[in-house]
Amino acid sequence: MSAPLSQVGSGEPVGDLMSVLGSADAAIVLVEGRPKGVVSRQDLLAFLAKGGVKQ
Repeated sequence: MSAPLSQVGSGEPVGDLMSVLGSADAAIVLVEGRPKGVVSRQDLLAFLAKGGVKQ
C-alpha cells in the first residue's frame, strides 16, 4: 500500500497546491472539511497552461 494522499482545502492558494504536489502525485480536495475530489499534477498543469492564475 502507498502513503495516504495529501489534503488541500478548496480555498487555498494555487501556490499551496503546487507545494503539495511537489512531493505527491495527487491530493484530496476538501470543501468544508469533507473530501470532494482529487486533483493531480496533470490537472494543475492543465489549469496553469490555460492561464488559470491571474494576478
